[in-house]
Amino acid sequence: MTGNSTAAANVGTYIRGWDVACGLLLTITFVVGSTMNLLSLSYFVKEYRNTINNATLKDQTAKKRLFFGLFVIITVVDFIICITILPVQISFLHHRYALMFGNDVICHAWGLFWSVLPYISVFLVAVMSFHRTYVLLRPLSNPNPNLIFASIFIYLVYLMFRALLPLILREGTYKFFKDQMFCIEDSDSVNWYWTFKTVTNQIQLVVPVFPITISCLLSVIVLRRDVLRRERMAKMQKEAAKTILVITAIYLGCNIPLVVNYIYYFISMSKDLGYNEIYTTVGMHWYSWPLSYIGCIALNSLFNPFIYICRMAHARQHILQVLPSCACGTRKNKAYAIPGTFAHPTELATNSPTRIRT
Repeated sequence: MTGNSTAAANVGTYIRGWDVACGLLLTITFVVGSTMNLLSLSYFVKEYRNTINNATLKDQTAKKRLFFGLFVIITVVDFIICITILPVQISFLHHRYALMFGNDVICHAWGLFWSVLPYISVFLVAVMSFHRTYVLLRPLSNPNPNLIFASIFIYLVYLMFRALLPLILREGTYKFFKDQMFCIEDSDSVNWYWTFKTVTNQIQLVVPVFPITISCLLSVIVLRRDVLRRERMAKMQKEAAKTILVITAIYLGCNIPLVVNYIYYFISMSKDLGYNEIYTTVGMHWYSWPLSYIGCIALNSLFNPFIYICRMAHARQHILQVLPSCACGTRKNKAYAIPGTFAHPTELATNSPTRIRT
């Protein structure tokens, strides 16, 4: 996606009330999302270290190390997403002035970050979903965590190189546009790089949605078959699969608007239409990219920590212990449980319940 220099004459101006609502929503996401993801990260890092220090059962430890390692990476990405929406939030609340984006260093840094974050995010969800489906279909399998972590690292290096390429080749620069409300790549000419970038954007964001959806459906079928046949699948695997299924389903729900927008934009661009000719209404012109590219992705990062709290008892206890106090006026460092939620996979491996009554 490249920026447009001027707004179309036949498109009205942005709606101030909508801008304020978007700014307030991003403010909540910035404050709550960054805090909760930081707390979740402390839990997953602690558990990941435990899997390294307590390597008693090799197969079991490898599975747990991969499980917690993936969540460490996902939580780091979610935390960065929640932090980096700050400039967008400020511009929304201040009549779409560049403000923080007016600084070239911040604008370029933000553009580089967001040339990586959405793509590594969908890749991580795909890896997590495919791995869990594979384990459900082949319960005795034991994938090598190092190979999976290496593939994530290689893909991250590729994304960073792709983001830096226009700056290295001096083919473009990052600029702030009021229409999109963030810094994006802009160039005076369309060349091989922009064609490469447009095609790879579609492949990396749109294409994975379909195999991820198929993977989710397969997981549902396997879990449903287990219930119907009353097979004795390990509780740990079942609950972990359900947790990942919920995370994946919410990710798909939050990213459908972006996928639809990208497909619409790609088809329109193939007809040699400019931005102002593609988005001709006020809502589409001023809000399609800020809401689908920034808002929906940020909301997904906000939702994830609350999924951990609802689905993982140990994560819930850790977060509530770290928080200074609860709204109910109870004292610090006491663990609380929410009735009716599923236990964390690690506690399901043992017979000792961890819920604490209040």
